[in-house]
Amino acid sequence: MEFNEVKWYFGMSFQINIAGSDYSSSMLKRMHPNKERPDYFNEILSFLHEYWNDRPTVKVSTSGSTGKPKEIELSKSAMRVSASATYAFFMLDQIEKLVLCSPLSAGFIAGKMMLVRALEWDAKLICLQPDSTPLAQIDSPVDFMVMTPHQLSMSLKKNLQDKFRFVKKVLLGGSPINKKLEEQIQMLSGNYKIGFFLGYGMTETMSHVAVKHLSNVKSAAIYRGVKGVKFELDHRGCLKIIYPELLDSVLVTNDVVRLVDTSSFEWLGRIDNVINSGGIKIFPEQVERKLMQIINIPFYVSSIPDNELGEKIVIYIESVDKVSLAQLKQRARKTLTKYEMPKIWRLVDAFNYTKNNKILNLELYCKKARSK
Repeated sequence: MEFNEVKWYFGMSFQINIAGSDYSSSMLKRMHPNKERPDYFNEILSFLHEYWNDRPTVKVSTSGSTGKPKEIELSKSAMRVSASATYAFFMLDQIEKLVLCSPLSAGFIAGKMMLVRALEWDAKLICLQPDSTPLAQIDSPVDFMVMTPHQLSMSLKKNLQDKFRFVKKVLLGGSPINKKLEEQIQMLSGNYKIGFFLGYGMTETMSHVAVKHLSNVKSAAIYRGVKGVKFELDHRGCLKIIYPELLDSVLVTNDVVRLVDTSSFEWLGRIDNVINSGGIKIFPEQVERKLMQIINIPFYVSSIPDNELGEKIVIYIESVDKVSLAQLKQRARKTLTKYEMPKIWRLVDAFNYTKNNKILNLELYCKKARSK
């Protein structure tokens, strides 16, 4: 398939299946959001009308997981470049059916880009109702499917893994993968001959600019860039994204990485999260990844100022009883290094979350937390 020319799909073969019904582009053009339709249906219609109008850009909201959500404008031509790069990266020859089951629907970049991919690839897009176990709704072959790690984990808890016999490739995104889920993914990959991938990107890059192959044990830690992107480090050791076809300028991130080469890297953590405790730099994301093996309830690792150490590690965890907390501390000592071990454990009644299951406004909970 060639992507060199701009394609407007009025009256062409593009189809979307929503709530079990097929809609052509000409039908969708005549439909408008209304209160009688589900929110996710209205979000799809709103985006398609914006994508099909004469303006060169679309408006998109950032997720708000690291700050207040903001509205930015993205170039439609850049979105098509991103769709082309995804097609090439995953070698999706003769693709026929995609599945959108993101909990964000078309309200955020993950859902919008699945719609753009379906348009650009001339594929049928199955839009599932947002749900924590979307695999339950799959009953026919699928070439390419996007999920969050939370959706995958919940689907496995419901014993829906046999549904993967219908799926060829799965792209995960929206949150990190813990060690247990990574092991489950590698087992699924062998049992069902399916490719699992995790994307790295943000709203500004129109979804992923790099992907790591979770099904391959040897390369599961390394993100590899899509065609046309190059990576460098800034003076802080943070990733710089150079992608002339997609970005007007170099995008400097706050992600600390180990650069393998100009097209691949290993993600270590966020520099704005790094904890300097007694001169030892600790990435809370790496501590969380270890603790995910022993803690099966929501938690968050951060720090507070300390007169002697500079900063000391604090873990915020949803309420557990005293016996369970004591057991968790004991297991944590066997899992973490002495520098990584939280000095304070604080209990929180319940976290709030963004729509893609990231903990929201942690500072509000820190004030209410009970030290233990």
